[in-house]
Amino acid sequence: QKAFSGEELRNLHVANVTGEATDAEAAAGAFQRISSLGSRSEPDEIRAGLRPAMENGLLPLIGEIPGYSSTGFIACGHNAYGILCGPITGLALAEQILHGESSSLDLRTYDPERAEMMASLRGA
Repeated sequence: QKAFSGEELRNLHVANVTGEATDAEAAAGAFQRISSLGSRSEPDEIRAGLRPAMENGLLPLIGEIPGYSSTGFIACGHNAYGILCGPITGLALAEQILHGESSSLDLRTYDPERAEMMASLRGA
């Protein structure tokens, strides 16, 4: 795993995101220990992708984008938990958009404004 800065990410070309054969081999080995399916086959292709995560393992950003006066909202940075957290994130964000606050999840912890605050503390 490699963490990219914002500038590196903006300049990253999809052709430069490649899978690691050792990771694919480890996954295949783990799968073969629990199933006989595919035990005699090699992958046709090894792929890789980017997982959006907040720097330093911080929690995702969910809520109103600072400066957009209830017209812009964001939900990002869930890392590997995006699919698992998608339903509650969607519900909480829909509640915030429709009712001004979420009753299903306290979104203060995930406030996007904290990212700006952290950047200003670092002098970024």
